[in-house]
Amino acid sequence: MTDLIEQPHNSAEDTTNVSVGLLLQQTRVKQGLSEQDVAGSLNLKVSIIQGIENDDFSTVAVPTYIKGYLRAYAKLLSLDEQAVIALYYQQQPVEYNAENKLKSFSKKTSQQAHDNRLMLVTYGIVLILIALIVVWWFQREAVVQTAEDNQSVEQVKLEPELAEINEPAELVESITNEEPIKPIKDVAEQTPVNLTPQQETSVSTQVSESANYNLELTFRGDCWINILDATGERVAFGVKEKGRVIKLDAIPPYQITLGAPEVVDIVFQQDNLDMSQFKQGMVARFSLPLGHE
Repeated sequence: MTDLIEQPHNSAEDTTNVSVGLLLQQTRVKQGLSEQDVAGSLNLKVSIIQGIENDDFSTVAVPTYIKGYLRAYAKLLSLDEQAVIALYYQQQPVEYNAENKLKSFSKKTSQQAHDNRLMLVTYGIVLILIALIVVWWFQREAVVQTAEDNQSVEQVKLEPELAEINEPAELVESITNEEPIKPIKDVAEQTPVNLTPQQETSVSTQVSESANYNLELTFRGDCWINILDATGERVAFGVKEKGRVIKLDAIPPYQITLGAPEVVDIVFQQDNLDMSQFKQGMVARFSLPLGHE
C-alpha cells in the first residue's frame, strides 16, 4: 500500500486487476477502519460507502459527485487521489470517452434546440388564442352596442304613438276620477232615451235651424257631454268633435256635464259663460242658470 502512495506508476501496474472499490476496501481494513468510521469522517451514508467499495455507484444520486467522493475517500486513506481516479476511469471507459462526451454534448444541444422550437410553437399558439379572444370580445361589444342603438331607435319611434294612445286614456281617466258621478248613475237609473246618431243629428239640425234657442255650445276640441233639460230629458249626449256647434231650445234649467270644459264655449240666453271657473282637465258638472239646483 505504501508503494501505491510513493510510486503510483508502479502501483498502477500491480493493481491492474484490482477495482477501485476493492482497493479502497482493502486499504480501509488494513488501517483498521470500519465502514461507519469512514461514513462519519466523510459525512456520507454507510450505504454509499458500501456501494463504492462494491463498485456499485448507483447508490450515488448524482453521478458527478462520484469523483468527489472517491477523492475524499482516497485522501482519508492517504492514497494517491489521481491514481484512484485513473483506476475509476479504467473501470468506466465508455462514460469518460472523449468522443462519447462530444456526442453527449451534441445530443444535449440538439435536445435544447428541439425544446426551444417546441416552446416557440407553444408561445405562438398562446398568442393566437389571446388574439382570438380579443377579437371575439370586441365583436361582442359591437353587437351589444348595435342592439342597444336599435332598441333606442325603436323606443323613440314608439313614443309619439304611445302619446297618441294615452291622450284618450287621459281623457277617460279625468272623467272617471272625478269624485261626483251621481249624475251618471241617475241617468242609468232613469228610463234611457237612446238616440241614434241620425236622430241626434236631426234634432241638432232642427234646433240649429230654429231662430229661437237659449243655449249654444261651441267646441274647440273633442269633448264628451251630457245635457238634461228641466224635465229630465236628455237633449245632448256623446263625444262632440272639434268645430262642432250645438244650439238648444229646451226648457231650462239645464243639467250639464262636460268632460273637457276648457275646450267648450257656452252662450246661455245671449250671455257668455265664464269657463275659467272650471278646472282644466277635470269633469265639470253644473246647471244653467248657474246656482239653480
